Amino acid sequence: MTYLRGRSTSITLVTLGLIVLSAAMLWWAIYYAKASTATITYSGNLASLTPCIVLNTATCTGIETGNEYPSPGEFFEDERDTLADYFEELIAPNGIARYQPGVAWFSLALIALGIGVAFRTPGVSLNTFLNHDHFVAFVFILPSAIGFFTFFLYPAFNALLISFHEWNLLRAPKFVGFEKFEELFADRRFWRSMRVTLAYVLWNIPIQTVLALFIAVLLDRTSNWLTGAVRSLMVLPWLLPPVVVGLLWLWMLDPLLGVVNVLLTSVGIDRQPFLGSPDQVIPTIAGINIWQYTGYTAVLFFAGLKTIPRELYQAASIDGATVWQQFWRITLPLLRPVTIFVLVTSIIGSFQVFDTVAITTGAGPEGGGPAGASSVILYYIFDKIFNRGFDMGLAAAASVALFLVLVTVTIIQLRFSRAGESELADYS
Repeated sequence: MTYLRGRSTSITLVTLGLIVLSAAMLWWAIYYAKASTATITYSGNLASLTPCIVLNTATCTGIETGNEYPSPGEFFEDERDTLADYFEELIAPNGIARYQPGVAWFSLALIALGIGVAFRTPGVSLNTFLNHDHFVAFVFILPSAIGFFTFFLYPAFNALLISFHEWNLLRAPKFVGFEKFEELFADRRFWRSMRVTLAYVLWNIPIQTVLALFIAVLLDRTSNWLTGAVRSLMVLPWLLPPVVVGLLWLWMLDPLLGVVNVLLTSVGIDRQPFLGSPDQVIPTIAGINIWQYTGYTAVLFFAGLKTIPRELYQAASIDGATVWQQFWRITLPLLRPVTIFVLVTSIIGSFQVFDTVAITTGAGPEGGGPAGASSVILYYIFDKIFNRGFDMGLAAAASVALFLVLVTVTIIQLRFSRAGESELADYS
């Protein structure tokens, strides 16, 4: 076997083996986690297959090794049995576990075969794997990929399935199709939560973005020994947990004892209810998060400003451009990639605000106040699960709706902001 062919074959086999082994380990972890919480006997028909394996482990008791299931030869002794009947038997949770060890051994065999090919090919060694860009990249990406599939993709797929079921955690899920989405869209509280969330986004994003950009430009124009210390101080609020930030401002904004109202009364301004007023609660929560995240956003803008060549500003100054003209004609266009990143991530984060609302207005049945004025969409989902009878189907439907909204908003942003283009690249 030639060097190039042996090198390519060995790397391909080992890579495939690692992929299959990772899948087998994930399968094992998810499957036996389900087995440890099973309480009710599996009904044995295809209709309950999805909620049994993927959706709800409460319907899958007796998940062990599957030894009680017959072999193909024994099963088909009865001529009335069909391939569909056997598929139904094997795919049941008591039977599916038997295949996981086989998948694991198959992956190990692929890895061993790849290593064997490497040793039998002259010039191919361990350094061949370590020096191969794609293989090294795969090895580094693999841990993150496992985390992504385990803690994001799999739960997201589960949420989609749950949205088509009536389920309160106490009884087995019942498939209801799109009924939960119809109930969701007919719920006035859902639409109010969406309006409240949109109001929060409109308060938070423009002020935070403009303020962060102003601070970043100011730091860029006055770079000296003090700039590093200022950047460190600005990031400190972002490093604090949102729960701590919420508690801090809850005490500071207290109508009677809060330091903010004490300062207001000292200059002749009446005490303000802030979190206790339906008109002020969303601007106040937005202000809290602006205080926490503006410094981090400013650092992102500052990093983007450092990529802009100084020669452009010098040439503009020679041509007589004012500072304001330089900002509009040079700084903003060349900051577009950073600005798009900031806007996309900030808008997604703003739609998912929950911690500050739960801490400052409460997370119980009376939370999201006053009078529902701060009931954002994530609080609506939380409320449906923990305060309104564990309505998992409706909460999952609201999560799917929020996901679709965020995907739509992100696509629109990327489309109309020309995210794939950069004037800085043209300059280079």
